[in-house]
Amino acid sequence: MGSTTGCNQLQTSWFSRPFSKVKEPFQLFQTGHKSLFSSLLLFEDHHQEGIATGEAREEDFTSELDNQVPLVDEIDTKVDKATSDIKNINVRLKQTLNQVRSSHNFCIDIILLCIILGIVSYLYK
Repeated sequence: MGSTTGCNQLQTSWFSRPFSKVKEPFQLFQTGHKSLFSSLLLFEDHHQEGIATGEAREEDFTSELDNQVPLVDEIDTKVDKATSDIKNINVRLKQTLNQVRSSHNFCIDIILLCIILGIVSYLYK
């Protein structure tokens, strides 16, 4: 019977506490819970705004990329054509330089022939 009395005394002491003292920690927990919940909602709102902004930027980047691809392809084509033209011009320039060099040699040959003829005519006079 002694052990039953101890258990009854424990229950009696628990229930005999004033209700306001039990209610205070619960109210503090509830207040903290509400502020935490409101903070989480605020964070979620900011997170959703960030996602919306990121999605809008992604759409802008995609559309800009779609606009830039044809321009880059056109530039690539023009660069390839310019490279081909420069190669052709280099080949023609090389041929022209070879022709000038041979005509230059021809002019020197004529000048030397004139000098030799002048010396021969001077010697025979």
